[in-house]
Amino acid sequence: MAADCCKTKLAVTDAVTAAALDKRLCTMEEQLHSAHSEAADATSCARGVQQRIAAAEWRIEKVATACAATVKALTTRQERLAHSLSLVKGTASLADAKCAALGTEIAKLYRDSGLKRAAHAGCSSSGKKVPRVLRPASAFEN
Repeated sequence: MAADCCKTKLAVTDAVTAAALDKRLCTMEEQLHSAHSEAADATSCARGVQQRIAAAEWRIEKVATACAATVKALTTRQERLAHSLSLVKGTASLADAKCAALGTEIAKLYRDSGLKRAAHAGCSSSGKKVPRVLRPASAFEN
């Protein structure tokens, strides 16, 4: 009977162990199923994020291309404007020099005409002074 008692104890122990293992196996299967569904959700979210990142990269590339084209166009316009301003500056300097020369010539003509009038009138020593026109400072720069 001792053998039967041991066998019975062993059978009960095996049954308890089998039940505990079965319960543990069910718990692990539930955790596996839960982890699998969470992984599927995470994969779905990751795909969505990847798509949004790809769309953002595409938009950034498009904006960068448009900015590069705009910067190039603005640089070209700025270079043309700088060239035009250089031409205007040269033209203004030439006009200033011509105005200074014209002023000098007018002053000479005025003095000459004043001296001639004084000589014709016989009043060369009348004490009248012929006004002199001063040259502008820009005439001395050339």
